[in-house]
Amino acid sequence: MMTNYADDPSFSDFTDVPDAECLDFSGEGSPQGSIHIPDTTPEGSYTLLWYWDFTEFWYSACIDIDVENDVNVGNTTPSPTTPPEEVDDAEIQVYLHNGCSDLNDATSFCRKYTTDPNSYCNDNEVDECGRSICSGIGNFLFDCPNNCPVGCPIPKAFYDDFTSSTLDTNDWLVAKKSWGSIEGVFINGGVVPENVQLDTASDAVKFIAHGNLYDGPVMGINKDLTRQSTGVRTGGAIATRRYFGPGTYEVRMKVAGELGVCSAVWTFYYNDNDYCESGADIVNHEIDVELPGRLGPSATNIDFAQALTNTWTGEIGSLHTTGYTSLPKNVDDGEFHTYRFDWHTDPTDRRVEFYLDGEYLTTVTTNVPFYASRMWLGAWFPNGWAGEPDFDIEVMEVDYFKFVPFDEAFECPVESYPYFGWASGTNFDIDGGQLCGSYTSSPTSQQTNPPSSPPQSTGNYLDVGCSGSPEETFCSTLFGTYCKDYQQDECGRSICHGSSHSDLNPCPNPTLVPTTANPTVNPITASPTAEPTPGTTSNQNDTYLNDGCAVFGAEMDSFCYGFNKGYCKYWQADTCGRSVCKGHSHNELNPC
Repeated sequence: MMTNYADDPSFSDFTDVPDAECLDFSGEGSPQGSIHIPDTTPEGSYTLLWYWDFTEFWYSACIDIDVENDVNVGNTTPSPTTPPEEVDDAEIQVYLHNGCSDLNDATSFCRKYTTDPNSYCNDNEVDECGRSICSGIGNFLFDCPNNCPVGCPIPKAFYDDFTSSTLDTNDWLVAKKSWGSIEGVFINGGVVPENVQLDTASDAVKFIAHGNLYDGPVMGINKDLTRQSTGVRTGGAIATRRYFGPGTYEVRMKVAGELGVCSAVWTFYYNDNDYCESGADIVNHEIDVELPGRLGPSATNIDFAQALTNTWTGEIGSLHTTGYTSLPKNVDDGEFHTYRFDWHTDPTDRRVEFYLDGEYLTTVTTNVPFYASRMWLGAWFPNGWAGEPDFDIEVMEVDYFKFVPFDEAFECPVESYPYFGWASGTNFDIDGGQLCGSYTSSPTSQQTNPPSSPPQSTGNYLDVGCSGSPEETFCSTLFGTYCKDYQQDECGRSICHGSSHSDLNPCPNPTLVPTTANPTVNPITASPTAEPTPGTTSNQNDTYLNDGCAVFGAEMDSFCYGFNKGYCKYWQADTCGRSVCKGHSHNELNPC
């Protein structure tokens, strides 16, 4: 398109250039082609404009030209020009969702994105959800998310192409744990930090897999984190610090090319609190892409022309779906392929769609998770269903991981063991970023502070749960959340999101369940004695200040939640072995 030169032309001023060539945009270099200016164009200064439609956004470029009616002009060869620095499509996605403050080199990005050599990330100014924009241009960021549950991380895009010499520990955790072994039947060596390597030559993260023939110095690990005496059937894995919800997940990966080891990308959330307390089902929200695959449940006909595309909401059979999925090609060809799944959590249309190299594979609509989860990448050794690992060393490689959020409803309860099973020296005090509830663009994101006198219900919350309240605002007022009336304990009680069934009193005798509340009793902290801190007793507080929170054993997180809405940091201790609640300090405990 072209228009007469002006300092700030309007888009409506431009008209199509007749028979102009379409310039391809590959994202890997400068567009190349020629544009013929009609011979009838009068002499003068003009502006050329071309643009590409990327669905979520438009990318455009323009140049000012002078047209001269000189017969010799057409016989000259144009001098080569230095192409502008390209802007990575993934970085643009992150910017449009998150603003520039989250970018590793925000100034460099802003100067390439705006083509202004003086542009910078204006992080002195933020919008209603905490995002900054590049100077010199308008605010073209996407709207702040409407679905942002209070206390959850604000949904943000994410991208890592692993071009640094070290893994960014602000974004990633390196796993040191074991799963999949069956005592007396099958033992693997778990995943260990030594088997995660950054390759600066190929700009990829590598996951080393040691098969049955491995005889090297790296030893496997047991479930109790003690080292094994052998390194066979030992892999490597990493997981994001951040918990992601619904969105597009994309990984460019080269699989480990031998049978026996599983090359996998997966989301994972785990909670067995209610299982340990009452025997209720373990909660395990998970989405898998695992290779190699097979035709059905029998561990036969295993190859790389198939994959497992699985969904989980629990560990019993009825709560997970295994997708036996045929691929349009064999992917053990030594090449990178792009694996993608789109996770939708809208309660009316929960589904996960799977793709390979942009080609649709399948959709799973059963047991679709709706809890925010960490994203995992890695190679590990299952019990037979991936084949027999009769090799020495194999390698899985990942070129990049990209996430773009969907604005759909989701939840983010706390996991049972979020800080267990990571590389030695991992720091868990890194800021997790802005949480939902700290901005006001969403009607569901503004947390309501509890009133000085909590509202009354038709039953004590600690006895009958939240479903005993006729007021829809009960959980909203007390916790800033809602009543999870679709989940009950063994005596039929539901809890507010953010609370736990272990916070309730033991199931009362059915004949003694109260039908009316004592109007003078606080429905959250009912106790025969006054309580100095909401949710805890004076004796518990004294015990905590003397001995820390870990002494409460299985109830340590429940105590900390009542004490200061935190959890017990049991993996950290002072010189006398005491742990503190998140948000509290060892200096605030009594002297040893």
